Amino acid sequence: MKLCKNEANFCDNFYSRKSFRRFFCAFFLNLVKFCMEIFLDAFDIEQIRKYRPFLRGITTNPLIISKSVDNQSDFYEKLQSILSTFPDLLINLQVTKPDADGMIAEAAKIAEFSPNMIVKIPLTFEGLKAIKEVSKMQIPINGTLCFSLIQAKMAEDSGVKYISPFLGRMEDSGEDIASFVDKLVKSVSGAKILAASIRTARHLEIVTQAKCAAFTCSQSVLDNIFDNNLLVGGLVSFQEANKFSFL
Repeated sequence: MKLCKNEANFCDNFYSRKSFRRFFCAFFLNLVKFCMEIFLDAFDIEQIRKYRPFLRGITTNPLIISKSVDNQSDFYEKLQSILSTFPDLLINLQVTKPDADGMIAEAAKIAEFSPNMIVKIPLTFEGLKAIKEVSKMQIPINGTLCFSLIQAKMAEDSGVKYISPFLGRMEDSGEDIASFVDKLVKSVSGAKILAASIRTARHLEIVTQAKCAAFTCSQSVLDNIFDNNLLVGGLVSFQEANKFSFL
């Protein structure tokens, strides 16, 4: 998808900062062109409701859930509330046991909650053993905590639906995440790359340019896309100049 000449000139004149213009245009045009799936890191109904029109689902992990629940009964209550409020969303829940047998048992339990459950299993040695068995049960799996191409290929061969590289954590350790994601997308064809640990607009730019199938991020990251001084300032200038209405 390409902007026409007039539209491109408008972008050049209006969004004068090169970095913002590049991100803003690339992010949304790629989103439409490649039908990227958006997931939200959340276990809170109000956060989910805000971005519901754009979401394919939500992702969780023990850290995310611990911010929203106090105990196990509270967890089950909120999970049922989310499932009933958003019956068409995919829900990623992560196993908590460290051994393969425990992960397999938890995966079976998670799958009982709803047909829309995606079981997150870490790509450890034990996790990959579990994935081979869980995939035989026709349970959708998200291979999480991916930090290498060999992990990704082993997960793909074991039958996962999604593979989640943790970009923020990789960048913290000095990795070139743009190069890694590009190689990952080109190397894996039997599973969708669901980029995780997304912290900044730059991370979003990287995953859209690499044509990842999906990404997940917090509400604050999505909020920052629209809470931009250039975007807000442009809208205000249009509103102040406006002298008519179509209604």
